[in-house]
Amino acid sequence: GSFSGNANVTGLFANDLTIFVSMTSTPLSLQTVQSVIPKKLLPLRVASIWDEANVDGTIQVMQATIAGSTRTDVGISVVGTFQLDQSLLTYPSIPDIKIVHGMMVVEPDRVRFAEFSGMYDDISVQAANGLILFNEAGPWLDLEVRGKVLAHEVVKVMTSLSGGKPSSPYLSNVNVLEGMGDLRIHFAGLLEGGEGVVVADGEYNAQGVMLHVPEVDGPIVINKGRILFSQYDLRFEDIIGNVGDSQFRVQGVVKPGVRVEIDRINIHATLQHVFFNQVLSKSSSIPLAPLASGEVTLQAELSGFLDSLK
Repeated sequence: GSFSGNANVTGLFANDLTIFVSMTSTPLSLQTVQSVIPKKLLPLRVASIWDEANVDGTIQVMQATIAGSTRTDVGISVVGTFQLDQSLLTYPSIPDIKIVHGMMVVEPDRVRFAEFSGMYDDISVQAANGLILFNEAGPWLDLEVRGKVLAHEVVKVMTSLSGGKPSSPYLSNVNVLEGMGDLRIHFAGLLEGGEGVVVADGEYNAQGVMLHVPEVDGPIVINKGRILFSQYDLRFEDIIGNVGDSQFRVQGVVKPGVRVEIDRINIHATLQHVFFNQVLSKSSSIPLAPLASGEVTLQAELSGFLDSLK
C-alpha cells in the first residue's frame, strides 16, 4: 500500500516542534500498520488499546489529519475516516470480531464504527454501529449489532449475560433443536477494568424455534414471538407456539438466577388431554383431576419461583 498527502512542520530548529499531516492511502495491511507506527506517536488513550489488540486484514485511509507537538501539554491528535476490509480484531475483554466491511471514524475523544458487517464471536452480523468513548474512567465501548441468527446462538448469549458466567443453570439446560430469527444486541462496558463489556440489552424475534426445556416432555415449538433480554430479566411478548397438538400464547417476565423467578406470566392455551395430564403430574398446586380424553382451554397467570409456582 501507499500514502499520499501533505505535511507541514514548524519549529524544526527550536524546542517547539509542531507537525500537521493530511493524508489518504490505498489499502494497507493492519499488521504492518500496527508494527511500523510507534506507540509514542499515538494519543495516550488510543495507545493502550492499540498495543493490546491483535489485528489482521486491511485498512484504507479515506481521509485523515494528524496534528502534534513536542510540547507535553499539546500531544498528538488523530482525526479521520478509515475503511476496514476482511479484518480480524481480538482484544482481552471482548469476543473476537471478524469484519467483512466497515467504516471507522476517529475523533479526539472517541472512535465511531458504522455500517459494519461480519462476525461477532459466533454471531453473524449484517449491521453494527457503535463507539469507543475515551473518558476519565477509561475507554468505554457501546456497540449495537443486528443480524439473522440461529436460535441456539441466542440461548448461548442469554446464558452468559453476567461477565461470561451462566445467569441460570435452568437456561443452561435449554436444548435448541432448530430455528432462526432477527437478533439485536446492545453491548456496553469498560474495555479496561470493572466488569468489562457485557450485554446491556437485546431482543430476538423468533421464527420456527424448536427446543427442549427441563420438565416438559416433547419439543416446544415457538412459531413466532419477541423475546427481550438483559442482565436482569427475560421478557416474552406475544409468544405463539405449540407442544404437540396443544397450542399456547405466552406473555410475561422471567428473572434468571440460581432459582428462576417468574413475574406474572400470562398463558392462554388449548391443551390436549395427554399434555394437560403431564402438567398436572408435575404440579401439586393445581386441584384438578386428569382428563381421559379431549382438551381443555386454559387461561392462567403464574408467579413465583419456578420450583414453587402459584
